[in-house]
Amino acid sequence: MYRIRSVKLGNATSWAVSGRIHSLIHEEIVDNITSISLHIPNFCSEQEDRLREKLNWEAEQIERNDKIHNALEFDKSHLLSLTACASANKYHVKLPEILDNDGGAGEIEETMMWFALSQVKSNVEDQAERKRTRSNGSENGAHRSHLIETSIWMNNDWRLRWIRRMGRREAQIQILLYFLILSLPGPQPLHPESPEMSSVKRRKRPQSKIAPVATP
Repeated sequence: MYRIRSVKLGNATSWAVSGRIHSLIHEEIVDNITSISLHIPNFCSEQEDRLREKLNWEAEQIERNDKIHNALEFDKSHLLSLTACASANKYHVKLPEILDNDGGAGEIEETMMWFALSQVKSNVEDQAERKRTRSNGSENGAHRSHLIETSIWMNNDWRLRWIRRMGRREAQIQILLYFLILSLPGPQPLHPESPEMSSVKRRKRPQSKIAPVATP
């Protein structure tokens, strides 16, 4: 409430002044409330738009994270992530079989493996060929390349070193994928579950008292 200081005027004059002041204050309050009420719908619509954008963004993030989780899960047959046992089996059993049989199922990973192997072989062969050319310049080029390729490919130590190097690279990739999984947020709960009360809390929970019915 607003207090009005008393002035030494007549009773009629003082009451008129105080009434005028109260009316001005009332008009000011009404004008402020009216101006605020005009901005409330715009403010509410802006808040709704922001909330809708936030919910859409969160839904997109959850969907994107779920897709990454599904691609990196360990229990999938088409997985990207490998356990230590699966990685060891891949480079100690499957890869040597593919190299020995000169085959594979034609998948993308095996195609890239053959491409990497051909690049490594070509680099090693070029180096060996340059050395052999300097020592034996008159040797036939095609026959020399075939001998170099055969000697490199049939060299068991070289093949083991190459497979071991590929296995180390696979381990580094798996570590990065594992840290990627750890950095992703967990799956969102579908419905928030209400916390269950323990038996002690249920016993201590106050029960509503029933008033006794008065008998006549």
